[in-house]
Amino acid sequence: MPKTILEYKCLLISPSDVQEERESLSRCVAQWNAQIGEALGAKVELVKWETHSAPDIAKEPQQALNHQIVDYCDFGIAIFWYRLGTPTKNHESGSIEEIKRITQSGKRVLVYFCSRAIPQNVLSNEQFSRLQKTKESFSEKGLLGSYSDTENLMQQFQLHLTKVISELLAKDNCNISQFRNLQPTTLPKPDLRVIVKGGFAKTYNGVEEIISIEVQNHSPMTVFLGNIVLPLKTGKFFIPQGDAITKELQKRRELKPGQKFSLNISPKLIVKHTPVEDIICASISDDIERTYDSKHGVIPELLKKMLKIKKT
Repeated sequence: MPKTILEYKCLLISPSDVQEERESLSRCVAQWNAQIGEALGAKVELVKWETHSAPDIAKEPQQALNHQIVDYCDFGIAIFWYRLGTPTKNHESGSIEEIKRITQSGKRVLVYFCSRAIPQNVLSNEQFSRLQKTKESFSEKGLLGSYSDTENLMQQFQLHLTKVISELLAKDNCNISQFRNLQPTTLPKPDLRVIVKGGFAKTYNGVEEIISIEVQNHSPMTVFLGNIVLPLKTGKFFIPQGDAITKELQKRRELKPGQKFSLNISPKLIVKHTPVEDIICASISDDIERTYDSKHGVIPELLKKMLKIKKT
């Protein structure tokens, strides 16, 4: 039976130092079309200058690309490693001009920065310096993505692509009610373990009892994580500002396979702001909103023992 398929054009934006990622994303989109797109009734065409543009000596190169492909795309994906790209007449690079042109038209661009080590000979390179300034500017305006290698980029993009297309379909008044419960099941959930322990530590206020929350990555993949929070039965969260021992503020983290990190919290700080019985567990989320919890009930029991709170 014939069915309607909506096609969306995604512009692939990048300098010349991420050729491997460009090729991999082409395969990623093809797989997405065959599996997820077929179910959603959507298809994504990955638009690249090398395959979708034609020679034109009547205009400057970037101007020709803007008129031929950029202005006709529904959204974009931009990838950066250590290069920013060649400057154009009015912008820092062709990639930056394409990002600004798309976003100024009210469309979305997914921007990812690679976190793998860069060649030593480019650390003082003018390209790298310009890229860092651009990254800072972008981070002030919106949420950026980060990936450790090509495989990690493909994993993230496939999930983010589903979210973007679902939103575009909804705007186009398509009936996607049967997909509202679509979950990121295309990837296995990483084996992250959140362990809560009690102990003593020397802090700025002397020796104190401490609740230590340790996050361990037992999976073979790198995971990008947000802040550790304490979910409450009221539906709210208690979010510790930083570590009670080191005074380091909480921040987004890249946790590689086999790595772990800890957040130490003062029991007195917790009970000062929330009733002990309201605390469910310690929890942390990754970049694609999967959550990882500690064993429920451990924190309240530790607090009662440490602070000698009587059970009600």
